[in-house]
Amino acid sequence: MPIGDLLPEIVVLLGAVGCLLMALALPLRAQTAGALLAIACCLAAVMLAWRAPAGAHASFAGHLMIDEATRIGRLTVLTITAAAAALAPSWFEGDRRHGEYYALLLLATLAAMLLAATTDIAMLLVTVLFGSACAYVLAAYHRAWAPSVEAGMRLFLIGAVSNTLMALGTVLVLGMAGHTSFTALAAMPAIAPLTGIGIALIMLGLLFELGAPPAHAWVPDVTQHAPLPSVAFLTIAPKVAAAIALARLLGAMPDAGAAAAPAMLALSVIAMTGGNLLALVQRDARRLIGWSSIAQAGYALIAMTAIGRDATAMAALLSFLIAYAVSNLAVLAVIAHWRGRTTAVELAGMGRQMPISAAVLIAALFSLVGIPPLAGFVGKFGLFRLALDNGQVWLAIAGIANSALSLAAYARLFVPIVFGTARSEALTLGRAPAMVVAITGAGLLVVAALAASLLAR
Repeated sequence: MPIGDLLPEIVVLLGAVGCLLMALALPLRAQTAGALLAIACCLAAVMLAWRAPAGAHASFAGHLMIDEATRIGRLTVLTITAAAAALAPSWFEGDRRHGEYYALLLLATLAAMLLAATTDIAMLLVTVLFGSACAYVLAAYHRAWAPSVEAGMRLFLIGAVSNTLMALGTVLVLGMAGHTSFTALAAMPAIAPLTGIGIALIMLGLLFELGAPPAHAWVPDVTQHAPLPSVAFLTIAPKVAAAIALARLLGAMPDAGAAAAPAMLALSVIAMTGGNLLALVQRDARRLIGWSSIAQAGYALIAMTAIGRDATAMAALLSFLIAYAVSNLAVLAVIAHWRGRTTAVELAGMGRQMPISAAVLIAALFSLVGIPPLAGFVGKFGLFRLALDNGQVWLAIAGIANSALSLAAYARLFVPIVFGTARSEALTLGRAPAMVVAITGAGLLVVAALAASLLAR
């Protein structure tokens, strides 16, 4: 059990403890120092994760897998956390007591990092429960604003049901199989019916983290009413980690993966179509992005239909996840930079008042659609090619059709931005959000090259 395998997670844990102690000790006017510590810890963990030895090996008694998927998951989650921490000080400027926020953010990051690396069902349950406990507070951090508290409560209620079913599934698997390791489960000659039910319940818990049907109803409310730094984290980091964990679970047990493939296929089409159709009728930009996030989860589920049967499925999934992460982050960073403007009236004319950030927003929306040469095109191309290679032509067609449908939904955002007439002066949130906007704007092209390299391997 080499401690070096967990150095990035250890740095994040120590950073969370440091942020909490700083929040207790520093005066209220200095609470922003927690953001600087959180960003520094994320950057240090990124360096450690980037320099980790190549190759794949099991660690800590087989509970963790250190491989390319773990590395991508760590880097993506840490980057999202650093961006959320950079957005937070300006967003919480009116909240004199927000030092604890950064500790919660880092603890949720720790849970997501471990979730992306775990190869044990009991460990899956622990990380999901740990991350969910932090997510509830992050979503409701505007504790004096009723809609934010309501969004956090909805996340809590849906999470409580999903996590309870996941715990029940873990008990069933442990009771029937006698162990919870992916490797040991894969070596079983046959899966008993109760064991199969347990695995299905565990998958339901991961679908909750992924923000996919049938445990998706929290996503639009949290996206609309939670603090934007929390939204930037909750709609990306747990989704990335859960997708990797679900792929590991299905890939470790080919029989279970084959049995689950029809369900994954149906959920993929439901999430893509339902998410885009409901995004099409939204009037609030943040709620539109929430339904879009559900649709994006549907695209990720395309890879789940081939995990365990196609060696390129994991690479296609990872390339899509990093493309989605930078695209969604760019959209939310611009909205934060514009001080939370979300309605068509508020967004009207921003293309002329704030041309650079407006260009980043439009480019990010085009990336979510999958328009070349942006990151989203590479990510979706890998998924659609995977579906075609596995004979699922109509699934690829459904994905392409939903991408076209999403363009109509996103037009509700960029049409007033480009062609509308401004009715008020454009005010921004500050330098840190502007920096996040600039970095994510550049990342739309940089990540495209990274995603293409993953597909080429």
